[in-house]
Amino acid sequence: MPTITRQPYEATLFQSQGNHDVLRLSFKQTGPEYTDAIQTGTPLLFSWTQYSHTKNWYGYVSYVASSSRANQDGQMEVVCVGTSFPLKERATRVFIESTIPDAIKILASEFGFNAVIDPHPRVFSQLILTGQSYWSWIQEQADRLGYVAYMEDATLHFRKLDSIISKNSTSIPLFSLKDASIGLDSQNLQDRTLTSFRVTKGDYVESETGLRTSMTSGGVDPLTSTTHVATASPKSVGNDLRKVTSAVLFQEYRTDQVAPSEKDSVNLASDLSQKSRFTIPAKIKGLGDYRCTPYGLIQVDGTGDITNGYWIVKEVTHNFIMYGQYTVDMEVLSDGTGEPQLNGYQLNSSANRDIVNLTERLSNYGIVGATQLSTPPVLNSSVVLTTSKDLVFGPNSARWKAQ
Repeated sequence: MPTITRQPYEATLFQSQGNHDVLRLSFKQTGPEYTDAIQTGTPLLFSWTQYSHTKNWYGYVSYVASSSRANQDGQMEVVCVGTSFPLKERATRVFIESTIPDAIKILASEFGFNAVIDPHPRVFSQLILTGQSYWSWIQEQADRLGYVAYMEDATLHFRKLDSIISKNSTSIPLFSLKDASIGLDSQNLQDRTLTSFRVTKGDYVESETGLRTSMTSGGVDPLTSTTHVATASPKSVGNDLRKVTSAVLFQEYRTDQVAPSEKDSVNLASDLSQKSRFTIPAKIKGLGDYRCTPYGLIQVDGTGDITNGYWIVKEVTHNFIMYGQYTVDMEVLSDGTGEPQLNGYQLNSSANRDIVNLTERLSNYGIVGATQLSTPPVLNSSVVLTTSKDLVFGPNSARWKAQ
């Protein structure tokens, strides 16, 4: 809201694979001039500057929590959701004779989003939403294909995991634990960007991260009544982060999905194995970096030969304190430990520098007929914005739209 100029004394931005972004803003004051003006659905722009780069985050207010205490100033917390907020809408609808990427592209257009989508050849006779939210349905379809889905500003990304990793492989934050015995305050910040690192190492780590298993899928051909089965291993799909990856000890049968042909069965097993590649988790605390985002790469140094190298961000919390402290807490994933693999994603020793990946830009954004490069969203409204009520989420509300 332009009329609210007070700065929050604390802010936390939580981002996680497959989930909505959540931003919490804490204020040391409250009152009707704030709680009445800030309502569910109010568009919000949150920005921070690191070095010469300003990062913008777009979203909507979810709710406001305020408290009053005797002989003390009131406090207020504003909780916001990212631009995926409109996709919380629930619906029942059917897409006929469509690929999943084509259906996602239609939804993105209906909500005013840009879309960066990797194609997939399989055509479904019916794709059905059965009353769940659009966001949960999109995530289900991404899991179905071994894809990932996330929002960036007003752009919906629905892509293969390797495509996302390659996209981020030319600008990687470096988290270094140099001279761990020396106090953090006594060092140059460029020498020490990592505060703590904890890894869970094993070939079969049972957690919500997922299991490193071979995927077996199959089905029955409706014309010939013949059955078909296919198996794919995480070791045989995608590019690796480590030269020696973790072992695959068990096999998983996916009876929740049926492939109508032998070709579809092979593709389905391969697609399902994509998400079970990265299962070794680690916890990281370090100095803040705006480039830390889900599915993005980070580089770890100074923790030993086993864990040094590249990791994929599963979830990250950006922590901001009013007096200028900026830190991150992350859970990251890898497909093994030991010497890193430098060739799979065109990684190199200077990967943590800001370099534009021209191949990625040209192949996905710059050619005729391709989706255009993502641009900052604009605030769009069907009515003139004169009061805070015009901003409230609804049919005539102001919404973040792609330019």
